[in-house]
Amino acid sequence: MDTNKGSLFIYIFGPILLMVVCFGVVAFTAVDVLDRQNSDGLVINLAGRQRMLSQKFTKEVFIEMKNPGMATSSELPRPQQLHVTRQLFEATLKALDQGGTTYSDLGATKEVSTPPTRDNEVKTLLKEVDAKWSTLTSHSELLIGMANRGETVPPKEIDSLKTQSLAVLGTMNKAVGSYQKLSEARVSKLRTILFGGLVLMVLCAGAAFLVVRNRVLRPLKEALDLAEAVSAGDLRRRVNHTRNDEAGRLCQALNQMCDNLSQMVTSIKDHSQDLSDNATGLSSFSDQLNSEAQGLIRKAETLGGFSRDITQTTERVQANFSESTHNISTVAASTEEMSVTAGTIAENSRMVQNASEGAVSSVKNAVDRVDQLRDSARQVDRVVEVIVDISEQTKLLALNATIEAARAGTYGKGFAVVAEEVKLLAQQTNEAINEIRGKIEGIKGATEHTVTEINSIAGVINEVNVLIGNIVNSVQEQKIATQGISQTIAGVSDGFRDVNASVESLADGQSRLNNDVHGVNNSGQELAGAVGQVRERSVRLVNLSDELNGIVKHFELA
Repeated sequence: MDTNKGSLFIYIFGPILLMVVCFGVVAFTAVDVLDRQNSDGLVINLAGRQRMLSQKFTKEVFIEMKNPGMATSSELPRPQQLHVTRQLFEATLKALDQGGTTYSDLGATKEVSTPPTRDNEVKTLLKEVDAKWSTLTSHSELLIGMANRGETVPPKEIDSLKTQSLAVLGTMNKAVGSYQKLSEARVSKLRTILFGGLVLMVLCAGAAFLVVRNRVLRPLKEALDLAEAVSAGDLRRRVNHTRNDEAGRLCQALNQMCDNLSQMVTSIKDHSQDLSDNATGLSSFSDQLNSEAQGLIRKAETLGGFSRDITQTTERVQANFSESTHNISTVAASTEEMSVTAGTIAENSRMVQNASEGAVSSVKNAVDRVDQLRDSARQVDRVVEVIVDISEQTKLLALNATIEAARAGTYGKGFAVVAEEVKLLAQQTNEAINEIRGKIEGIKGATEHTVTEINSIAGVINEVNVLIGNIVNSVQEQKIATQGISQTIAGVSDGFRDVNASVESLADGQSRLNNDVHGVNNSGQELAGAVGQVRERSVRLVNLSDELNGIVKHFELA
């Protein structure tokens, strides 16, 4: 964990650590004071027993003085009992002063340990008790010796012994009082330490609460409000918490995330508008392509009509030539009829020539239309390239949005869903563009094929036109030949054979022309179908652009 300056670790765990230290100090002090109180209870009991022992010793001295050698209730001789009492008093007094082992019972059988007395006042009182006890015991031995010798103890000595015993008792009372005061002082000290520790822990807890509230809870509350605002689409909100700690860095990261998201949404909004405009332009181009395709179909139908007229005329011409060939044997007798027939053939040939010229004009118009259609397809291809670039930028923006959402963690989940939708729309746009591009390529291929077919038709029509010219020339020659039919019947026969061959070539060329016109019509139908699909895809692209605009409108930008 980072514990450098400004880290929340110091502000949060510092007061907690201080509370733990205070608790440890208070606990250690309380245990020490309680342990000393236990010792104080033993010391006070032993000191109180010293008062009783001094009185017991004095009583036994008086009894021994009155009845020397008398046995006690414990079946010990009085002198021995006096010795036990004296030793117990002196051992206890020494243990109280210097610390050590003494006995807790009057029989001096149960050992206990006491701590040394460290208070100077009590030590002085104990020394004073020791001195007075020595005086009392010395005087007692003197009086007991007098009694054992049978001497009468003067009342004055007895009063002096009582005074000495009371002096020991009084001084011991003071020592007991001092011990009690020391114990009470320790209890008071314990109360003070406990109260002080409690106050210090409360202060530390309050400081920790204030730090957590100001440096953790409040910034987290602001960060949560910002995350909720972003999930609701409001990218104008920002967090003002900028301290150099974990919460501050979190808030700064959220602010940076909002800035990045705002920039990305703005960019998506701009590009979606461009996408919508280009999709509308593509729809307009598809309408124009459809119009051109319909015009091509109409031209093909017109050309088909011309082709059918040429076919009918050719059939009539061929029938006339067959009839002329059949009647060639009687041509000498029917010169006038042949002249009429030749005129008819000339008229029909002119009609065929006029139809052929109309077909040539229609083919030229069709070529111009196809060239315009090819130029329109190239313009659409350029528009598709622009839309592809926009789609790639949209996918890149969606990827950036996904990364920024991942950085925000749980606060960026709401926007992660939006970024995924944007990415899906970009993918759908790319798929639609690829389909449109395929259709455009199909249109271009169909256009090139149509150009080839029309050029082929133009070649056939030119051949037909040449043949018709030959027919007209042949008919003119036949008209001249009819004037000298009798002399040039053989030449007429050859001319008719040439005309018949030309008519057959014309019929063959017309058949190819019909096939080419049918191919042009089919190409026009395919072109119209492809244009319809392009329009459908452009409409779908416009719908996708509208959906993208709808998603962008969900956000409120600064």
